[in-house]
Amino acid sequence: MTTDNTMNRRTFMKAGAATIGAACAGTIAPFTPAAVQAANAKGGTGYDASAFTVCDMCFNRCGAIARLRGGRVVKLDPNPHFVKSRGMLCGRGAAGIGQLYDKDRLREPLLRVGKRGEGRWKSVSWEYALNLAAERYLDIAKKYTRCGVVFYFGSDMQTPFARRFAEAFGSHNVATQE
Repeated sequence: MTTDNTMNRRTFMKAGAATIGAACAGTIAPFTPAAVQAANAKGGTGYDASAFTVCDMCFNRCGAIARLRGGRVVKLDPNPHFVKSRGMLCGRGAAGIGQLYDKDRLREPLLRVGKRGEGRWKSVSWEYALNLAAERYLDIAKKYTRCGVVFYFGSDMQTPFARRFAEAFGSHNVATQE
């Protein structure tokens, strides 16, 4: 049996995959449901449940632990096992509960009924809002081609869906802040 110690692309890829697999295997354990239950049981935190989640307040998507009481998120803690954020959560991330429960957040589609700036709106059904949006997209496509629509979106977790929508619509005009 001969051994060849030369490094080629195939050998390099195998070694890289094995290294990444070994590194990932050590990080999966802290994210299991058993780990969440253990975190809840440890020290009597006063919370009914905890759930691992990811902050969506900026592009970093730091790991967090949502603490629940009565089925409502009451606190967001940093996930100490989340390597990217080094077990920390910034002020914006900790305030993410406000985004979830803010009394002024949109809960249904609204349609402007007055002139811009008047602040006059009416509630409409999702079906009506989606049909109106589709109509307007198709009007633009008919008049300017599908590339007449520019899709601009942020860097949150909806980005892959927005990219796919632009692609499915047929527009190559995509801009993002990523």
